[in-house]
Amino acid sequence: MKTSLFVVVILVLGTHGFCAERAYDPNINTWSVVTPPPESEKEAWRAFWGFTDDIRTQLRIWEQIWVVRRENGRVLAYLKGDYKPKPGETPSFDTTMELPQGRRQASVSSKVDDGWIAGYDMGEFGAAVYWFNETGTQKYKLSDYHIHDFLLDGKRFFAVQGLDHGISRGSMVELRKEGGKWVCEEFLRLPQSGEAIARIAPGDYVVVTSSMLLRVNLKEEKSVLVPKTHWIGASSVTVTDDGFVCVGTRRFVARYKLGSDPQTVEYLIPDESWLNTDKEK
Repeated sequence: MKTSLFVVVILVLGTHGFCAERAYDPNINTWSVVTPPPESEKEAWRAFWGFTDDIRTQLRIWEQIWVVRRENGRVLAYLKGDYKPKPGETPSFDTTMELPQGRRQASVSSKVDDGWIAGYDMGEFGAAVYWFNETGTQKYKLSDYHIHDFLLDGKRFFAVQGLDHGISRGSMVELRKEGGKWVCEEFLRLPQSGEAIARIAPGDYVVVTSSMLLRVNLKEEKSVLVPKTHWIGASSVTVTDDGFVCVGTRRFVARYKLGSDPQTVEYLIPDESWLNTDKEK
């Protein structure tokens, strides 16, 4: 395997002094499929999903969020701290703003024809969506939605949003221009917070929520593909040409084949040593 396929990972957990360097191949076709223990085996089940009271283990798992992307026909996954957006994928200006919650940088952004749309998500403390011009010198507010992901499909521009705090709630929203200004309005209510969205085909989408996988379309129809998962920290989703939905989450990349039984979700990691978060690497 070529060295160029590997990413060197350095995780630094500040005050706890933990530093781990790990190499992995981002091509998930080389990864291992791991099987969750049954819930009846409580300790093994909790350890697999990273439910632990050990603060050091929690911090290691917290840093292990995978971001999935399609590149040259392959699905690649990078640790969130390693992923570098390509030129033009993010604004060239500093998106930091003084908000009621303090100074914040945009958590997500998307290019539009006259600038950028940026989302600021502070969880239970609030959120905001702003338009900026190309240089960031002009701006106005669109909404208070907690935007997590954007999707441009032809001339339609969507996002998924929501809050998962005690009760999980969210929606798919549409962004469009009215009178020369961008507006952001609810398109479809979701059963949980919307975390990521990807296109299956024109007008046909897959949506990742807090613990479900949905399929939605422009007719405002939605169906449940996977009714219950235990993933946490879902960050991204992509769909392959042969119908595999790949979801970047904390600890794992989840993979589901469209049309399959809901119980056929696979969980992938670079190799099984990545499950051993209770030991220093």
